[in-house]
Amino acid sequence: MRRRRLVDAWYAANPERRSLFVMGGITALLAAAVAIAWQPFTAALSLARDEVARTRVELAIARERTAETESLVRQAVASSRTADVRSTVTRVLGEHSLQSAPIEAKSADGRFAVVVADGRFDAIVNALDALARSEGIRLVEGTVTARVDPGSVRAELTFAR
Repeated sequence: MRRRRLVDAWYAANPERRSLFVMGGITALLAAAVAIAWQPFTAALSLARDEVARTRVELAIARERTAETESLVRQAVASSRTADVRSTVTRVLGEHSLQSAPIEAKSADGRFAVVVADGRFDAIVNALDALARSEGIRLVEGTVTARVDPGSVRAELTFAR
């Protein structure tokens, strides 16, 4: 019966009123479409807020662990700086695949001298950098002689703390 009233009202209405009916229907459909489409956006927004909160917690944990690791590294470096220069130099050169042989240093003030008979120049530079940065051991005297193979050198190095 209600449907019949709407149909009768439609046929009885003039063209201006029919356009109002059409506009009202379109408005109602658009409002329903927006209401339906809005629900996933609110759900996604809620999930994004949860993800941001979770990420903040993970970031705080990561920062805490990084600070702890840096503290442990500082302690390890401090303890390794008290180690013997000879053993530290031998270890670091070995880590860079350099075979060395100790030689007599000309002074007895804690210096340690080695000869790397055949090593890659870049490996020697990297080892010197590692010794200076992480161990506090510096090169005080060095002689580098090129070998026949490109990039290969013989190095006489003297270290001190």
